[in-house]
Amino acid sequence: MPRVCSVIIGLVVCTADVQASPVITNLGVLPGATISRASAISGDGSAVAGGCYFPDGHERAFRWTASEGMRDLGVLPGCTASYGLGINDDGLTVVGDSAAVVGDSRAFRWSAATGMQELGALPGATWVSACGVSGDGSSVVGYCFTSDGPTRGFLWTSGGGMIDIGAWPGGYDSFASAISADGSTVVGSATDAEGGGGGFRWTAGGGMEDIGSLSQGPLRFSAGSAVSHDGSVVAGMSYLADGDSSACPRAVRWTAAGGMQNLGVLSGTTGSWADAISGDGSVVAGPCVGDDWSPRRAFIWTAETGMVDLNNRLASLGVDMTGWTLTDVRGLSADGSSLTGWGVFNGEERAWLVTALPEPASLALLAIGLLCRARATRKQCELRRGSSASNRR
Repeated sequence: MPRVCSVIIGLVVCTADVQASPVITNLGVLPGATISRASAISGDGSAVAGGCYFPDGHERAFRWTASEGMRDLGVLPGCTASYGLGINDDGLTVVGDSAAVVGDSRAFRWSAATGMQELGALPGATWVSACGVSGDGSSVVGYCFTSDGPTRGFLWTSGGGMIDIGAWPGGYDSFASAISADGSTVVGSATDAEGGGGGFRWTAGGGMEDIGSLSQGPLRFSAGSAVSHDGSVVAGMSYLADGDSSACPRAVRWTAAGGMQNLGVLSGTTGSWADAISGDGSVVAGPCVGDDWSPRRAFIWTAETGMVDLNNRLASLGVDMTGWTLTDVRGLSADGSSLTGWGVFNGEERAWLVTALPEPASLALLAIGLLCRARATRKQCELRRGSSASNRR
């Protein structure tokens, strides 16, 4: 057997010994709640943030860990509802919004040490939401809405408070959706002078950088929803003109070198968008939808596999998917091995967590190793047949 195959088979055997099988966990609901949705996962994959919905219509932010289960994060003073939208690398800081009445919301930053703290607001804002947090928990991004003025994306830091990140020249609104783990880069969307919308990548030194769009003119719209650890890769969506006066959303992945890449859709669906990305930007995930937003199926994408149905991918890896339909992916751990979102379990909408998902490189190595093993086995059989024939002669 060639030495290279021997080495690869050895690596595959070692990998198989240490690689745990993927597992899906139903995160449940807070007491009295009927629906749970997970919005983010920590960089190390240890904690999940999201929200639960109650029969009276209010929401409550949660943080989930394997050791503590689902923890109610409470509300800001004077508020009745809250929702967790972002979580930092070690899972100890959660950000989101907390509302008192319809149309009045305040951004929060929560930690076990400080509890839930309000982040403030830009002048005139009546609705403030925190959407993302840096790896160390010191920087937060989101948007402020005013009833008679523009909506503006903000960057909040523990040392400098909240600043307006601006808008496109001649534009009006901006929304900040995510911040890189290293805190250097903010992504989101903003309106332009023509009334369209463009996804952006923002840094303190360079301001807003346009990430482009799959369509131009009146159908131009794109948005950045997730960003890699160092800010170099952006995931999100862009409208794609279908030949008439309408457009369909498409999940996209952007880099400075390659521009905007259309990630496509799953078979039987017409739209997609990306809500999650791994630390190095190699794995992207989100939902696909049909014309009437149904069926809704979660996808995962890599350059090696393209876009695949997460439900089918997990089933092929031996995960028991009985009762589950995963519809949305909202978070990926830094290494891409853990992901979270929501779906339907036995007719009930539930947050879920998948752990120990093998990296694409591991799958490729396994495939090569199995091929080499098959070839080596065939060669050994041929040699045995030849030896037996010689002995008979």
